[in-house]
Amino acid sequence: MELKNFTRKENGSVVAELYLKETESTLTLTYTLNNNGELTVEQDLKVNPDAENKPNLLRYGMELQMPKEFDRVEFYGKGPNENYADRNNSDRLGIFTQLVKDQYYPYVRPQESGNKTQVRYWKVLTKDNKGLEFFSNEPMECSSLNYLTSDLYRGPVKNQEHSGDLVPRDFTSVHISQRQMGLGCVDTWGSLPIEKYMLPYQDYAFKFVIRPVR
Repeated sequence: MELKNFTRKENGSVVAELYLKETESTLTLTYTLNNNGELTVEQDLKVNPDAENKPNLLRYGMELQMPKEFDRVEFYGKGPNENYADRNNSDRLGIFTQLVKDQYYPYVRPQESGNKTQVRYWKVLTKDNKGLEFFSNEPMECSSLNYLTSDLYRGPVKNQEHSGDLVPRDFTSVHISQRQMGLGCVDTWGSLPIEKYMLPYQDYAFKFVIRPVR
């Protein structure tokens, strides 16, 4: 990912334009802070219809980190269990309060975990209920873990064959997503999700707001 341009608008917004060489696409990020301390984040992805490489997206959104003291979540969405777009009928829509350390389910092999769907708001808080609230004008998918996404997948220099091999990070990693690809596996464990739960190579736009919880 290469930063192509960085500008500041008259209204105080800052805009970063990034080029993704592998997929020949452009991601524009716009950050706008108002007088109430609310930060609006806009993500605008433009793809090249003539690109040779047109991969599906696993998720569309943003990952950020907060200090480890922010160790609990409150959310209005599908819960209380982890759930995904094609695996959420058994969960109910409601308000839930949970600990970050309980969000990861220790599957035998480390993998994606802890997602919640149809989220109206997602708060990441300290024990004194101070923190940040994330919300949008559309339902989101969110998670908060003590691991980065990259921690959950085996690579050439990693040796975490089992969830017991994972070492929790010294922070809370937060995912705020417009959508995430479904789990699939409707006929075999290797099958992709059906079409409506896929994120194909196309343009996407997502806007959410971050505001302090005092």
